[in-house]
Amino acid sequence: MINYRFQKNVLLINPSPESRSISDITNLIDKVRPESHTIIWQPWEESDSRFEEYLKHDYKETPNHPSNIFEFENILLKHNIKCYLLVGSDYSNAYSNIKTNPIKNFEVLFWPTALLHYTYYGMTNFYGNKPSELFSQYRPIDKLYLNLNNHDRYHRGMLMDMLCKFDLFKDGINTWNNENYSFNFRYFKPQKLTFDNLSFNAPQKVFSEKLLNAPNLIDVVTETSPILHFNPEYLELNKEYIFHTEKTFRSILFGKPFLVLGNKGQNLNLTKYGIAVFDRIFNYQYDKSNSFYERCLGIIDNLYEFRDKNFGEVRDMVINSSIHNIDRATSIVYNDEYIPSQLKMIIEENKEEYKFLLRDFDSSYAGSFGFDDKWRLTERVFKEIYQ
Repeated sequence: MINYRFQKNVLLINPSPESRSISDITNLIDKVRPESHTIIWQPWEESDSRFEEYLKHDYKETPNHPSNIFEFENILLKHNIKCYLLVGSDYSNAYSNIKTNPIKNFEVLFWPTALLHYTYYGMTNFYGNKPSELFSQYRPIDKLYLNLNNHDRYHRGMLMDMLCKFDLFKDGINTWNNENYSFNFRYFKPQKLTFDNLSFNAPQKVFSEKLLNAPNLIDVVTETSPILHFNPEYLELNKEYIFHTEKTFRSILFGKPFLVLGNKGQNLNLTKYGIAVFDRIFNYQYDKSNSFYERCLGIIDNLYEFRDKNFGEVRDMVINSSIHNIDRATSIVYNDEYIPSQLKMIIEENKEEYKFLLRDFDSSYAGSFGFDDKWRLTERVFKEIYQ
């Protein structure tokens, strides 16, 4: 079953866990036939699973579109309908097929700062203050790092094992949920590890006073790291998304030095948006590696550098970068220059339709973070259109 809303000009398709095939979208467009366009609204995700077949397809081996994609394209052309896929990731080689073998009348809109809005407003509503007002340069520090893990993932298990192998586990604060995770651990014994009983399955509970005042020097951010292909034998990843989630943006808004364990280039990509990396104290060579194993080792090497240092002195070395990042992230929230221009144009041309179509999306966000039911996230983000 597909989750959608429709007005005369616009068909808006929401995330649909029950819908796994591009044929679901094809059939819906053929049935509804919006006069202007269709948009698949996925700003909180790196992609849409219904397009995975297309993005994974090897056009060098098989030059033609898969049959489902061919039918999707034909319906768009038949009814002269443009279809957009809005995602919260940046362009990366995971999307290379849209350049080499595009689908006619189909376009991907990349909004890599979308989850910054999600994080900022949820954070300010929970704490009742702006990030700049919450930041304290005198916060006590007695732990090297904070490493929060919600859903178990291969790269998170690998890092936990390495932290134990290199005797860094006791130097930080680690969380882990699944005592029965089947990763081939050699050093870490899977066990339930919590921090302040945070529940990452309930959005409004990802913040707490204890988290705000966590006594760590460095945030180790084990990003979502979605991938299209994984070769565990060689510990190599390819077809990687660049997807900055609330995990990274939370550390930025807290003003923490952070190391991201994600896809290749995940840390350095942030500089595109004016976010400072902490190259005065960290070696980011690991961020350039094609090997996920080497990227894990790079995190370990960086942590090792500071285990015997004065944590307060290290923080003071990069305090200006921390404050800059808070200010820069806040400025993006209030004037996001990374919203796709095409997205702003189609919303402005159909602003009353979008006001209705995004009602469920806005209500879900507002309800999750304890806002009033009438609070509209998208009207804040697109305020120049809705003022």
